[in-house]
Amino acid sequence: MMFELFWRFVLISLLAFGGGQAALPLIERIAVSETGWVSPQDFAAAAAQQLQRFLQHEWLRGFGRGAAPAVVGLLAVTALDIARHAFVGWPYVLIAAIALPLALWTKVHPILLLLAGAGAGMAIGLLSDA
Repeated sequence: MMFELFWRFVLISLLAFGGGQAALPLIERIAVSETGWVSPQDFAAAAAQQLQRFLQHEWLRGFGRGAAPAVVGLLAVTALDIARHAFVGWPYVLIAAIALPLALWTKVHPILLLLAGAGAGMAIGLLSDA
């Protein structure tokens, strides 16, 4: 059990960029949906308790209201920059078109999507060199 807990949080630390707010949905998915370690209600209560403690400070609420739009803008610029370099041909657009609905509407683990995309890219590269 301890090794599984350790391994799962290693994956979270590798996949979640942007601090606790970015990691929270992944932690929830692992702790509630995949492993069943806690119920959705228990997870929501533990998360709400921690957030409530921080949100009591007005300056922190103001910081969050100002930082959130900036983060969205930075994420959009980053996504566009990555897309500009990633979509160098229709096969790569097809990989993205397959990965997006799988990520949004299924329970396929993000690591599997990354590995599948990398494998497809390698295969495309090998076939284009042949």
